[in-house]
Amino acid sequence: MQQVLAQPSNLYQQVRQSVVLIQNEAGARQGTGFIVSGGNGTYSVLTAGHVVQERQPPNTQLRIVTVTGETIPVVAEVIPGRDLALLQFRSTQEYRAANILPSNVDDLSLPTRIFVLGYPATGGREPEILGGNISSRQPSQSGGISIFHTAPTVGGMSGSPVLTERGEVVGIHVGRTEQGGVREAIPLDQERYKQIISSIFIRLARNNLEAGNFAEAIANIDQGRGQGIPDSEQTNIILAYAYFGLDNFDKAREAVRRASSINANTNLLLAIINYIRGDYTNTINNADEGIRLDNRNLGGYALAIVGLSQAQNRESLIDANISSGNAINLLSNDAFVNFARSCVRVKTGETEDARRFFDNATRANSQIQDPFLRIIIPRLQQTVIENCLSGLGDPPVPPQVPIGRYRIIEPSVNLDAGATAISSNGQFIAVGLRNGTVSVYRLQNRSLVGTFSAGQAGAVISSVAISPNGQEVAIASASGEVKVFEISSRREKYRLDAGNSPLVVFSDNSNFLFTAGGSGTLRAVNNRTGQTVVSEPNTHGQGITSLTMSPDGRLLASGGGDGTIKLWSTSDLTPVDTYQAHQRQVQSLAFSADSNQIISAGLDDVIKSCDWRTKECIEIARSRDVISSIAVASNGHVVFSNSVFNNSGNNKIFIQDSKNGQPLGDLSAHRGQVNALAYTPDGRYLISGSDDRTLIIWEVQ
Repeated sequence: MQQVLAQPSNLYQQVRQSVVLIQNEAGARQGTGFIVSGGNGTYSVLTAGHVVQERQPPNTQLRIVTVTGETIPVVAEVIPGRDLALLQFRSTQEYRAANILPSNVDDLSLPTRIFVLGYPATGGREPEILGGNISSRQPSQSGGISIFHTAPTVGGMSGSPVLTERGEVVGIHVGRTEQGGVREAIPLDQERYKQIISSIFIRLARNNLEAGNFAEAIANIDQGRGQGIPDSEQTNIILAYAYFGLDNFDKAREAVRRASSINANTNLLLAIINYIRGDYTNTINNADEGIRLDNRNLGGYALAIVGLSQAQNRESLIDANISSGNAINLLSNDAFVNFARSCVRVKTGETEDARRFFDNATRANSQIQDPFLRIIIPRLQQTVIENCLSGLGDPPVPPQVPIGRYRIIEPSVNLDAGATAISSNGQFIAVGLRNGTVSVYRLQNRSLVGTFSAGQAGAVISSVAISPNGQEVAIASASGEVKVFEISSRREKYRLDAGNSPLVVFSDNSNFLFTAGGSGTLRAVNNRTGQTVVSEPNTHGQGITSLTMSPDGRLLASGGGDGTIKLWSTSDLTPVDTYQAHQRQVQSLAFSADSNQIISAGLDDVIKSCDWRTKECIEIARSRDVISSIAVASNGHVVFSNSVFNNSGNNKIFIQDSKNGQPLGDLSAHRGQVNALAYTPDGRYLISGSDDRTLIIWEVQ
């Protein structure tokens, strides 16, 4: 109490807003940290590096506990060279960042009165503030200059902010030294902070870029800029390739121009953008400059691009042959270079030779080591195949376009069992399987994020949902149990019994989970506590068999075993309307993009689109078999599966126009029954899961 009263009365409350407790997934305390930046729901925390590196047990997921009591998983990055680490977390709540000393900490006179605010390892729910003085500045055993102070800190307070009487952070407490009770802190002021934050955000962006997380890489650079990181060649090259990965070629060009550096990578990138857009003159100019700067490694790709561009002009076919031949001499075992050579031979009319290089390409080593090339070459290769080589065969990467605007973006993702349910929020894909597990993948690079168990071996997954904020996945198994997991930590958040073959849907703000099942009870569950907030029993006479939420987040639609569809307000589950849609059970439901139409499939083997306000309906399709799944895209396409439609097999996905019911074709890449379909919210991707144990991601052009 004396230590608290010895400092200005508002200091504790002022700084308390930014201080967080760091603990492991079991709740054991690891250290302290403080928020240094935040924006758009993403926050950064500084702490001591050993808090992250010496976590117990090793490699466990870390969490922070904020001033509001919110417990949130964090991503940790250790900062090289000093005992520092940066943690990042996401939250819809607003938190205050600490005030870092604006002037040079080296200019502080000694001794200077300071305070350390942190969580003792054996303390209570609130942090403690301890007073002392900065006694010296001297070299540290870990490297660099440290400040040493006399505040009587204890274990657990590593990573705490060291504060002036005005509440300005001047250092990060890293522990006790051997010098008779003196404690060590790493000095921190605005200039040092910018140096630290610049390196860490660039590293985060580079890691995300190499992992194919292009939007996250751009966000990392934007966050760094918000902290004062200036534009540099490095940041703009990362941005250029990230925007290219998102097919935003205009912004990729802008980033290259801001980089203001002439190098082989940027010239190759500009050449590929120009080639994809059909600007062959500038393609050759950029590629030639790339060859001049790197006539070996990148030069092989640049020569291939020059050959492709020259082949567009019949008067340059001889030059095209020479350029593509030189590229083969440099990179004879590269898939793209062989595809380019094949394309040139097609243009010169030498079909047999073209087929030989095409076959070489399909067998070639496509493992590209350069992280920048891994982003741009597959996209270029795809363009060459689609524009020039579609008649020569079926290359393994990428597959041919099965129909019109739908394109498989890469070979199938292999699953452990047949798929039964799919959910996507545009960032993650959750796939329910027949073996009672759910696999979550990152959409951008198809990497497996984690596998979650329904808890009962062999219990078929009846429904799965990913929260719109990307933090949780809800799993419903045919046994009647619903479990909600945190995706990043894989920790079970809560569970509940929802009746036979339950269904799950998250609210648009991720605050609530709606559940329904064969008993006919519809529930709204608080997603933080797992407690039921509202319950509506006996909603349908023969139970709820399908459930969906409108894109505007205002309505829930439930389909029943009695063929009726009912609408409910998501705010309090009050009934809004009801109508008879089918003669038998409603199998699947989906809203149109404007939330005005409900598309439904019934056991009467009919798919209908109804204006729920006027009850006017049109028949979109009629099947000869049970329709297992439907999905509706923002462009009005309706896809459905598991039917013998027009005498076709049940491994196809059929596409209809929801406005007039006209068939648009079918997709037939699966080898087994297709059980689950989902579009991403933006309508850019269709995801399909089958009993053939594969997941296919289709890009909608």
